[in-house]
Amino acid sequence: MIAKGLMRDGILTARGNKKWTADAVQKILKNEKHCGNTVTSKTITVDYLSHKRIRNDGREQQYFIKNHHPAIISEEEWEAVQQELKRRNKMLRDPDGKYAQNYSNRSYFSNKLYCGECGHPVVRRRICSQKNGEKYHFTAWQCRTRIHPKIYVADCKARYIQESSLEEAFMKVLYDLKEEKDQVTSEVNEIIAEYDLSDMEKARLIIVEEQLDTINNRIHELTENRNSTIADVYEANIRHLYYEQEALQAELEDLYEKQEESKHLKKQLEELLKLLDELENARTFRADIFQQTANSGILSKDREVVFEFKCGISRKVEAQSK
Repeated sequence: MIAKGLMRDGILTARGNKKWTADAVQKILKNEKHCGNTVTSKTITVDYLSHKRIRNDGREQQYFIKNHHPAIISEEEWEAVQQELKRRNKMLRDPDGKYAQNYSNRSYFSNKLYCGECGHPVVRRRICSQKNGEKYHFTAWQCRTRIHPKIYVADCKARYIQESSLEEAFMKVLYDLKEEKDQVTSEVNEIIAEYDLSDMEKARLIIVEEQLDTINNRIHELTENRNSTIADVYEANIRHLYYEQEALQAELEDLYEKQEESKHLKKQLEELLKLLDELENARTFRADIFQQTANSGILSKDREVVFEFKCGISRKVEAQSK
């Protein structure tokens, strides 16, 4: 979507190309340089005669340098993007993370439905049936192992669910949520409380940030005075500082991730409550609300569906067959 938008606006790539790819956008979003940091030795020279360089896959030590240069976005913004990328990556797998699937935007249900029996993604299909001697077609969703048994080996007994039944089931859940908004708020707040940093964690966050700043300043000083320092002394000091930095950075990222998840849940709760307030009595399926609020749907063989929402709650409903 971002790549298409860039091409539509006529924005060129760094190399002056008109075509943007998803990989190019991903590299930009994951580049730590935008928030002022850098990682050294991402590539290494393996042949000094041909000057051949390859990606450093662990052959040599990499070092993270904080505040290496002026940032163009805040670290909070960059961290929020990384968390969003992780969430979107999870969308392309079943809840247990076992079965991957390709991204699709053919339907509002695409990449969001999974089989409650075997865990595989549920996919869209057209089915031909007959009623009163007349043939008719309808759209349904079914576990992909039932549709492609030669490709996916699984003894799954899940039946299909008509798309219209899924739509009606989701709308029923929405209207039920509208009637119990106070309970929804209470449920989500309990979930948020699990991610909120404790007073001890908040204090630790401040300490870790201060310690990292001190180490980063020390690394910068050592690097600036490298030529006037004995090589062995420099290597020993810089290696020790990088070791401390790596440990603190990992701890900081864990705290940030927990903090960001709490913010994300609060934002999703606000969005859900707002949409519920605006929800009219008409039972027409609201694809926009589904896309904005639903994280996934788990379909069982008895045609029950568990809709899991981005704010952390879930609701079970029966998808009536027609």
